[in-house]
Amino acid sequence: GTNVGSEWETHDLDEDGYVWFETSGRSHMEILEDKLAEVKHLYDVKFGADTTSEEETYEYRFQDYLDLLHQVKALFAQKFGGGKDETRCRLAQCQDSLQEVA
Repeated sequence: GTNVGSEWETHDLDEDGYVWFETSGRSHMEILEDKLAEVKHLYDVKFGADTTSEEETYEYRFQDYLDLLHQVKALFAQKFGGGKDETRCRLAQCQDSLQEVA
């Protein structure tokens, strides 16, 4: 067939006219990842902010929520008693009261 293309990608046409691609060098994904890294760097330089990955952001937020949950549990225990059995009993009383109101 006919060979057309650049140094990174060639297109071969077979006898039926179908195009076959052959890529050498870096993949398109690698090129896009490099461009993304460059954009992040330029953003950091311009705005002075450190870009973090979604996974790092998720982990940070998740830890914040866990910390808040522990604080709420501590405040609940402080107000209504600290024992698990006592807390369950008080929670059941609160749920009963809510059902009476609803």
